[in-house]
Amino acid sequence: MTPTFAVRLIALLAAVFVVGCSAGNPTCNATTCPFGCCDPTGMCQSPSTSACGSQGAACAPCPFGQSCQIGTCTSSGGNGGGTATGGGTATGGGSATGGGSATGGGAGSDGGVLTDMKAYRLSLAATPTPAACSVGGTVAGQVPATTLEVLVWTVGSARFLAVQTPPQFRLGDSPVIRFPDAIEGEASATRLAFLHGSQTPVSDRYVEARQGQASFEFTDFGATPSGTLTLVSQFACIMGRENCPSIGVDWASCNVTVPFTAASIAIDPGWFQPTTSISGAQRFLSAWDVSTLSNIATPSCFWNNNVPMGQRSVSTQNERVLLVLQRVPEAPRAGTCNAASCNGCCLPNGQCAAGVETHECGANGAACRVCEASTCDQRACSGSSREVGASTLSLDGFSARLGDAPTINPPDDIAWSGGEFSWSSSVSAPSGTAYTAVRTTSVTVADPAAGGGAARFAATYACIQGTGACPSGANLPSDAASCNASVTFKAVPVP
Repeated sequence: MTPTFAVRLIALLAAVFVVGCSAGNPTCNATTCPFGCCDPTGMCQSPSTSACGSQGAACAPCPFGQSCQIGTCTSSGGNGGGTATGGGTATGGGSATGGGSATGGGAGSDGGVLTDMKAYRLSLAATPTPAACSVGGTVAGQVPATTLEVLVWTVGSARFLAVQTPPQFRLGDSPVIRFPDAIEGEASATRLAFLHGSQTPVSDRYVEARQGQASFEFTDFGATPSGTLTLVSQFACIMGRENCPSIGVDWASCNVTVPFTAASIAIDPGWFQPTTSISGAQRFLSAWDVSTLSNIATPSCFWNNNVPMGQRSVSTQNERVLLVLQRVPEAPRAGTCNAASCNGCCLPNGQCAAGVETHECGANGAACRVCEASTCDQRACSGSSREVGASTLSLDGFSARLGDAPTINPPDDIAWSGGEFSWSSSVSAPSGTAYTAVRTTSVTVADPAAGGGAARFAATYACIQGTGACPSGANLPSDAASCNASVTFKAVPVP
């Protein structure tokens, strides 16, 4: 999915930099466009397939079959992530309206087949940092000798690298480089790198841009490889209606290459330990591209329909979140429980249950169901439910907050339904008799046994008016928004 590439700089987001280059800085160059490229009109652009480049270089289109990755045209592979769309708006006196569907998300068709998995202990040599890494450029420092334990595995066309305890590197006075759970690259590559950038608007006066990169380059993936870890921490200030201040906190840029040696070690079973262990479950190591969750900018996804300044500022490449998924197989059916022998519902062991409990709800010999966030009313669940003994999935404690919409907290037993794992919950919160706030959340996840695919998240807020008016404007609660988004993941059975 991710090509081999040299560590370069890219734009954090086109919109701010276009303003910076066109308004306050009419000349587009490495100073005014530090993370982007300059188009023929002199505008600073975020690197894309049709206009690729970095550090104020001239934008150029990528050849057919290549994409722009970290400012460089390279061969691309794999499936891209989805985007967040739609989402209803909270209205003062009605229900949430609108609501677009989640889009994007790859099928994960080349996932699921684990061809190689190894663990290494990397010994990083103590490496000096240049004086330029300090504010004022006067004090040299050092990256101390460090030991890292990493896991490397290949799934279809992708190779992943994870550091057991994700480190943080501070190079002099430059911004901190924080490692993700895992880095994704191409299966054929010996270089695995990630990028994380952000922007901090200071009203409309200026914008502080920070970007961190790390690139592991291995000689090979044998028993005793060697290689380098290149660390790049970049700061830039983009002038708005005012000139940038002359100095600030972590306002230095730094680039250091640290050599390392590596030794193959036994794989620590701790890599595959879930947050809460489920007896009898199949385990899958999964890597999730959650970048779409941090780049949501749809107005309905935010409180009072106001997209915060800097919301569009996050820029990531190749960062992945690791989750140990647990898939519980469907319970086998036994006995002769049916409509003729049972007025209630039938359990997987063949016994007839009364069918009036929330954990055993049903009638006329149907399979018993568990009522989720609802009640069993006259032997039928009043809301969402799942079949007792159905295959379930645990997301390792993962939760999602889409903008200012209600937080999505899936349970450890998302049930199999309609060809995917699906769960939803609706909670009503009356405010006396004045109004009732209703928060509905849901998630649907592809079967990890198929190698992964897409997971769709949705959260909705609605207000039902009673004797009084629903809150509006500044009086809205902090999660009075509606939003949905889709992410992709790849999964392999735990060896």
